[in-house]
Amino acid sequence: MAEAERLLREGHPDVAGLCLALHDWAQELRILKREREEWMSGS
Repeated sequence: MAEAERLLREGHPDVAGLCLALHDWAQELRILKREREEWMSGS
C-alpha cells in the first residue's frame, strides 16, 4: 500500500491502476480483520 501511495504522490501516470491496487489492499485488510475478529471470538 505504501508503495502505491508513494507512486501516486510522485505523479505516476497510472492513477487508475494504483487506485485499484489501493482499493484491493483495503478490501483485503477488511476481510483479514473480520476473519481475525471471528477467530478471536470463537465463531
